[in-house]
Amino acid sequence: MIYKEMFDEEQWKTLQSAIAWVFELMSSADGKVDKKEFTALSHLLKKPTAFASQLTQEVITSIENIETLLGTKGQDVRAVKQGLDDFRKLIDYKFEQSDEFEIKKDYVAMGLFIANASGGFFGDKVSNEEMDTL
Repeated sequence: MIYKEMFDEEQWKTLQSAIAWVFELMSSADGKVDKKEFTALSHLLKKPTAFASQLTQEVITSIENIETLLGTKGQDVRAVKQGLDDFRKLIDYKFEQSDEFEIKKDYVAMGLFIANASGGFFGDKVSNEEMDTL
């Protein structure tokens, strides 16, 4: 736990909640949340090493399961866009520019993975609304 020591409890919860906010933003972008998107989120939580940033890996590892993640986010009163803006500011404040980029890239990759989990059988799996959101 190298990175957790850099953050207070509320900041750490912001990092965890950012994953749920990305999920909420992407899964609701096309107006419907489906089981494949929940499955994609669950898969992400089981594969922290799929991400380049050590911080992202540590944040994911600190989340017990999808229910815990969504419960943590549920306790946070910030709206999705405000929460993600707070996440961005926190990362900008704590890290050098190259590290900031790597961390933010991981969270965008999460959004793309979730968006790609569902969609049409023929054509693009990521809807226009989801691409606009990304």
